[in-house]
Amino acid sequence: IFYGDNYASAYYIAGAAAGAQATTCIGFLTSFPLLFGGFEFGVRSVNPTIPIHVIETSEWYWPEAEIDITDIYLGMGCEVIGRYSNSRDVDIHVKKTSNGKAMSVGIHSNLHHYVGDSVLMALYAEWDKFFLPQLVSIFLNGKFDNSTFPHMFDISSEIAVTTDASPLAKPAARAAALKATAEMKAVNSTVFCGTLKYIDG
Repeated sequence: IFYGDNYASAYYIAGAAAGAQATTCIGFLTSFPLLFGGFEFGVRSVNPTIPIHVIETSEWYWPEAEIDITDIYLGMGCEVIGRYSNSRDVDIHVKKTSNGKAMSVGIHSNLHHYVGDSVLMALYAEWDKFFLPQLVSIFLNGKFDNSTFPHMFDISSEIAVTTDASPLAKPAARAAALKATAEMKAVNSTVFCGTLKYIDG
């Protein structure tokens, strides 16, 4: 398990596992393009040439569209489908329909508990590490100190969690996740996640 200070680093670790797990292609669906960079950097760190297909829904919760996108990715032969969206329907759908040929990467809870080992890795925030001290401050001082409230993509304490890789993951994927975790710990979990310009501008 990796505890870091931002989701981009957590997605980097999951991306490394995905890059080592997949051989044909990887699909990624995102509500908004905020964290895809960390995932892509992770994939490219272990598999620089594998195709990564990305579809943005521009909706935080749209399970029907996410299922349709998942079916497209599965039809293309993607072995890993990552997501940055609110619903875990994608993870459940991958488990039910891929016959063990694909795994998912999801966010917002330890999906191994809710979906099972078809989840390659899961990312979530342990908000209690931040909120419990704030609650104490409210009781002692009578007010909430929002000056220390973390922005969700640049969290000031180690509350972004990446689970261990699934026991069903290839040994290379588990090794890639461990290596990426060590890299993030060595560099204080800093991954750039912003606009990238391609050669054509």
